[in-house]
Amino acid sequence: MTTTVQDSTCTATEKTAIKKIAVCTPIFGLMTSTQVAAALALSNKTLAAWRSSGRSPLPFLRLGSRVRYRSEDVLAWLESQMCSATSDAARGPL
Repeated sequence: MTTTVQDSTCTATEKTAIKKIAVCTPIFGLMTSTQVAAALALSNKTLAAWRSSGRSPLPFLRLGSRVRYRSEDVLAWLESQMCSATSDAARGPL
């Protein structure tokens, strides 16, 4: 699965995250917590806390004892976090 960024309004940080997700996504589009954490510049502990508390709507799959994320879900979640002004960040995503 290859993702290209054609939107010129993306910031360098957003392009980097999208590129990391595209590069580390295996053929089935499933990513490990470590891959998602690295792509989003978060720690594994943050993702684990989000999963256990339900703080973030970032969907995940539980396959036995393993946790996986679908790359398209991660990209959709990342897009939903877009803000157009700093005042938007305090209110949440658009």
